Amino acid sequence: MKKTPFFHRADWIAFGLTFLIALTVYTLTLQPTVGLEDSGELIVASDYLGVPHPSGYPIWSLLTWGFQWVFHKVTYHGYPNPAWAVNFFSAFAGAAACAVLALLVSRSGTDILRSLKKVSATLGDHTERVFCCVAGISSGLLLAFSQGMWSQSVIAEVYSLNIFFQTLMLLFLYRWMVEPDNPKPLFLMAFTYGLGMTNHQTILFMGLAVALCIGLRHIRLFRDFAIVGVFYAIMLLVNKLGPTEWAWINGWDHPAFYFWTVYAITIPILGLFLPNGKTVCGTYLMMLLGLSFYLYMPFASDQNPPINWGYPRTWQGLMHAITRGQYEKVTLANVFTLRFVHQIGAYLRDLSGQFFWPTALLALIPFISLPWIGKKNRAWFLTTVVAFLGVGLLFIILQNPKIDMQTLFIARVQYIQSHAIYAIWIGLGLLLAMAWLETLVK
Repeated sequence: MKKTPFFHRADWIAFGLTFLIALTVYTLTLQPTVGLEDSGELIVASDYLGVPHPSGYPIWSLLTWGFQWVFHKVTYHGYPNPAWAVNFFSAFAGAAACAVLALLVSRSGTDILRSLKKVSATLGDHTERVFCCVAGISSGLLLAFSQGMWSQSVIAEVYSLNIFFQTLMLLFLYRWMVEPDNPKPLFLMAFTYGLGMTNHQTILFMGLAVALCIGLRHIRLFRDFAIVGVFYAIMLLVNKLGPTEWAWINGWDHPAFYFWTVYAITIPILGLFLPNGKTVCGTYLMMLLGLSFYLYMPFASDQNPPINWGYPRTWQGLMHAITRGQYEKVTLANVFTLRFVHQIGAYLRDLSGQFFWPTALLALIPFISLPWIGKKNRAWFLTTVVAFLGVGLLFIILQNPKIDMQTLFIARVQYIQSHAIYAIWIGLGLLLAMAWLETLVK
């Protein structure tokens, strides 16, 4: 018996159209050369395979260098213009992120509609897939042309790539949720997670959603992940509270560095003795493989490129980059103060500015529909809620931003991750609204 492909033709149409439309508009509105803020520094770091400001962005530097190699003949007023290739990479990554989001909404929407037996029977396969395709394209383009996403997809910045990694994580996670006995999507998700952290560390907050998803769909697998996680927690506690001469952070001139490095790699392998050991071991090792791209920075720094922030060829410089040493010490926001209320208010005002408010209200429909969409779909929706809270509310608490206009303007790009998840809800809300209207009017 021939196995049915996981993604349908309509899903790929949503992916392709969203990518082409977004990339076309981004390219037409692309910044032609070097711009303001971090543009000059990032472009030089990319051109010379250097190390930009912490956290170093190794995977971004490597990918943008590849784009410069492909588009090295582009000029600006007759002069070589590597800036265009870096800006175009942001456009490409942003369009790809929106396309993946469209694919995710279209495919997950199919499962949601089929859980509503009466609605599914009324629609039929053809109408169902047309509706899912339309909802996917709508959500992808809403994100693509939201103020935050568009602004970062036409300049030299790391945020569009960050959204691409996040949406790819969600796609792989959903693929695994549908077939939890197939570990391959989980391996891909873990690799994307580790790789994403070498681009922008805010993707770390997606870990809460991943843990919840695994717990809801495969509690025994979650138990085995937690057992291995305890050994990592022990490693962190010993390094933090134990004797300083046996801390990993002492660097590659100390035996402790090699001991804890071997420990970190070996612990997942020991997890093979657990009931779900192969999946646990593969997932942790794939995440470590993604994180290993940080090793690019010492090699790049050793070539002494023009942008060599913190000189990470030394151990102190590498730790300065990875731990974001140049930034202020983290001071958590007090959630019981009026200041925190103002911070949440500023975030909500920015969120409402990304989407036209009648369109934004569509995001409420999936919440209303929760009792009828089935256990598996509720687990998926709850996963997106926790992801939204992690990259939105929890990040506000960690960032504790000032509420003056200048700080809010600079910090707003940090919240595009939550805008992407909100766009998923809008797409699913549009899908359910169309399905219910079709059921009413036949």
